[in-house]
Amino acid sequence: MSSSSKRKSEVNSNENSGKKPKNPTANASNSSESNSEQQLLMLPDDFEKLDTNEKFYAAEDRISIEMGHQNIVHEFLEDAAVIKQALLDIIDGKKLHKNLVPRLAKMRRLSRLNHYATSNLKKQTANRLDEVDAKLLQLQNTNSEVQHIQKEIERCLGFSAGDEELNLIPVDEFYEVAPESISQPEITQNDPHKQYLARLEYEEEQRKQLQATLQELEGRRNVLASDIRGKEQRLQSLKPNISAMIKSAIPAQDILGAKYSDVENCAEQKLLSFSLAVPLSVLYVQAMAYKELMDDKHISVKINGTLEGSQKFSKKEEAEIDVKESENSIQKRVEESSSRIFETHPLNIDIGVECVEHDLTIIVNFQYIPELKVATMKWSIDGGHVISKETLLVDLFENDNGEKCPNAIGNVKLEHLKINFDSIAKTVGRPYKVVQALCGDVQEDGEADLTELMRKFIEAIRRRVDNRKMLEKIISDAVKTNSITGGLNIKISSFKSVEEEKFATSIPKSLSQLISSSNLSDFMRYRVEMDDETKKHRLTAWIAIPCDFPRRSPMFGLAMHSEKEEDQFLKDAEDQVNDIKSFGIETLSKQLSNIAQNFDLIISSTTE
Repeated sequence: MSSSSKRKSEVNSNENSGKKPKNPTANASNSSESNSEQQLLMLPDDFEKLDTNEKFYAAEDRISIEMGHQNIVHEFLEDAAVIKQALLDIIDGKKLHKNLVPRLAKMRRLSRLNHYATSNLKKQTANRLDEVDAKLLQLQNTNSEVQHIQKEIERCLGFSAGDEELNLIPVDEFYEVAPESISQPEITQNDPHKQYLARLEYEEEQRKQLQATLQELEGRRNVLASDIRGKEQRLQSLKPNISAMIKSAIPAQDILGAKYSDVENCAEQKLLSFSLAVPLSVLYVQAMAYKELMDDKHISVKINGTLEGSQKFSKKEEAEIDVKESENSIQKRVEESSSRIFETHPLNIDIGVECVEHDLTIIVNFQYIPELKVATMKWSIDGGHVISKETLLVDLFENDNGEKCPNAIGNVKLEHLKINFDSIAKTVGRPYKVVQALCGDVQEDGEADLTELMRKFIEAIRRRVDNRKMLEKIISDAVKTNSITGGLNIKISSFKSVEEEKFATSIPKSLSQLISSSNLSDFMRYRVEMDDETKKHRLTAWIAIPCDFPRRSPMFGLAMHSEKEEDQFLKDAEDQVNDIKSFGIETLSKQLSNIAQNFDLIISSTTE
């Protein structure tokens, strides 16, 4: 609300209250009063007649501005102090000698002037704020224009005409080789811009000449390509004649005991053997030597891969060595090493071990990992069936489970990257110690005669297959013929393989502890169920058969379906069957027979 509107509202309120309004002209007429009263009322000496409200309000605004808040407050406090002292004198009974009405009027006027001054100050502040806002908006617009201009300048400065990327010849060489019609040394040597234009012109001429040379060479190439295609067609026309000659020579080859395909494969394998990794090359030589020395016709040796793949791998390794030498970042080397830590050489070896009695072949695959400097082994079965084939060659030799990298440097790398061979065992295999020995690392096995070690390796594979087949027969006979229980009224109703997860969650705690303490890398998992003749009582035997059975005996965990959670006799029977001495391949049968003999006692102890 403006000061004039406030004043009008005061006048209206005085009229509505029935009081006589204060006329500004009447106040002006009182200027003839005493000087003291004039000073109290703060009237100027040259006080003019104020015959209108507008003049009066303008005069009061001027007075409030001239006095200022500080003077108004100061005079107000002085008058308040005088009135306060007068009131104290009246309270004390003293006679009042001063007229306080003018001072009260002055205080009221000072209060009004203070409001006028405050209103005027607010108006000035609002005007100044409007000016500041306008200036701020103008500043923002100016800054935006400046930024836009700067961007345009940067874009113009960064504009590339394409000539910056040209690898122009040096200036000295330019003046030596360029014709004077282009170089014009008398003009360009003192003018860098014209010199640069002359160098660009010379570059253009050179490129035109090279383009002409390229077109000429492409024409020659097309002629040669056409000539090559003609010769290829001629060679292809000779192929039927050569095939006919080979077919006609087959009877002679049969008489001589030689076949063209065998000779061709032999030559190809020999060529591939030169590109094998050094450890696999040693293995290949030893396998071929064993095959010839032992005259073992049931052994096959084959190199898998192509010569082109081996050459690409070698070039890639050389490029990576150059990158390693140029890079200083250890972190980059670690990241690259982790990405190809299990990358294998493109050439690998298959050794086929035929087991004639069982009509199957064990194909053992050997691969080499350059980053870890170890050879790995995995296997597959061709033409037959063996129980738990995925663990067939696990623990083939004692204390050799292939879980740890035999190479010290490779092992440190794996520990640093916190990875192991479990994730790639199915695709690459495991680095067994015997494999390192077969590849020439005699420190792993301590035997220098690699041919003898190869003989032991082949025999161990065939012996493992024999043991698995005998184990398969024991399991089959136990269910079909009940030969294990003998004349007892006990029947083996089930003898089944169990998955790893189910086995781990179902076996008794005693068997779990026994497996943990035995340090088995892997084992075969079975569940056997025995019933008495009434089929009211059933005994479950959980069996962990080591992969190298019968070198190590099976471990049993017994469970009886009864109300008793724990039975001491059942635990004693379990300890007894696990303590049976080894009987070779018959150990499992002896253990099952022992359980069958104690079946009645176990039933009686658990049902009491």
